[in-house]
Amino acid sequence: MDEVKNKILTGAIQLYMRYGIKSLTMDDIARELGISKKTLYLYVTDKDDLVSQAMLSYLNDEEFLCSQLFTDSSNPIGEMLEMIKWQFKNHGQLNQSALFDLKKYHPNSFNHFIAFKERIIKPRLINNLQRGIALDVYHKDTNIEFIVPIYLHLIDFSFGVNATGINNVGKLMYALIKYHLYSITSSKGRKILIKELEKFNTELQQII
Repeated sequence: MDEVKNKILTGAIQLYMRYGIKSLTMDDIARELGISKKTLYLYVTDKDDLVSQAMLSYLNDEEFLCSQLFTDSSNPIGEMLEMIKWQFKNHGQLNQSALFDLKKYHPNSFNHFIAFKERIIKPRLINNLQRGIALDVYHKDTNIEFIVPIYLHLIDFSFGVNATGINNVGKLMYALIKYHLYSITSSKGRKILIKELEKFNTELQQII
């Protein structure tokens, strides 16, 4: 990708995550990125196009990172906690209006996010649950068909604007993932979960 275009797309995503989408104009984006608006319009046609291109670029990076996170076939519990640790590093202070703005004002770009969950997150979650059940760390009667949409809904809930009054998305997701894991772990898995949480909490203090 062209170096200037990459700067524009990655910079726009960072600004949208920090301030939301609606409040930022094309003038704001150009000024914050240190480029002229004329240069900005060499790469995008309008704000909706910028949001769409930035979202697709962001989700492409997310796909690569997800492939790196979901790799530990022997420890599905640790795998889920690694995902939350990554969320803390990257989305801990996400402006909660960002996803709301995306859904309301840029529905086509919001559909990219929905498609990403279905294409990337959902199959990896199914695989994680299947392995956890096979390893007897998740309950044998865990209903994957029901659990998966519940978990995907928790992701939406954690990013929901003014949904909880909690401003730190990372902390909210951590609480939700603990809720999720405690609800599906077997007695064997619960012992592993407690140990993993002790290690995770220590690592987390270095991130917050």
